[in-house]
Amino acid sequence: MQDCMTVLIEKRSQVENERAFLYAVARNKIKQFYEKRARGLKRFFPSFEGFEEMTMESLSTSLSIRVARHNDLEVGMQGLKSRQFAAFQLRYIEGLTEPDAAKVLSISMATLKRDLERARRQLRRALGDADDEQLDSILRNYVRGRG
Repeated sequence: MQDCMTVLIEKRSQVENERAFLYAVARNKIKQFYEKRARGLKRFFPSFEGFEEMTMESLSTSLSIRVARHNDLEVGMQGLKSRQFAAFQLRYIEGLTEPDAAKVLSISMATLKRDLERARRQLRRALGDADDEQLDSILRNYVRGRG
């Protein structure tokens, strides 16, 4: 999104319809992102032909699903108790080790682990009873998207 705004700022004097321009820039950025991923996959899997079969509609659907999952995750995090939220934030979003997170929060390791497990359980429910692997995948994408 920042790249799109940067392009708009740079070319603002040449743009008549900002909304249409931003949509086109965003569409191109998404397409470039998936083309780059496809090239990487082809390097390791020469028979990979997935990108050519993708349409803008399927890319848009994929992006919509990812955004919805991020929104569900954020809503779930808002519902956590304050200590659970702090433990979860330090451990999974900020990337602290469990001992470091426990030290920052001034709680025992057992308390930290219990808070993390309760937070994960509540977030899995917020994500439609996602399993641990799905939650971890959503978290990785969420953290990557914030960086």
